[in-house]
Amino acid sequence: MVAQLVIDIAGELAARRGDRFEDYTEAIRSLARDPRFPDDLVRELERLPGFRNVVVHEYVALDLDRVVDAIRRLDAISRFLEIVARMESEAR
Repeated sequence: MVAQLVIDIAGELAARRGDRFEDYTEAIRSLARDPRFPDDLVRELERLPGFRNVVVHEYVALDLDRVVDAIRRLDAISRFLEIVARMESEAR
């Protein structure tokens, strides 16, 4: 699931900076400590952990409106991945 991958990457980046986090949302929020991640992007991505939990754990019946909302946020995921790709290429 894409949401989990974004969360995992955010957690890895936090760990590389020496940041600690208690949950998935904090892992995403930790991106704001890196100036390469604009605040508006971090705010968009903050909703992914909640969406991930609903889909993975089926806390409630899957709400198609939430799915459509998540699909509309794919631009934020693309922006995130572009930044991460640049970071990795700069590190080489």
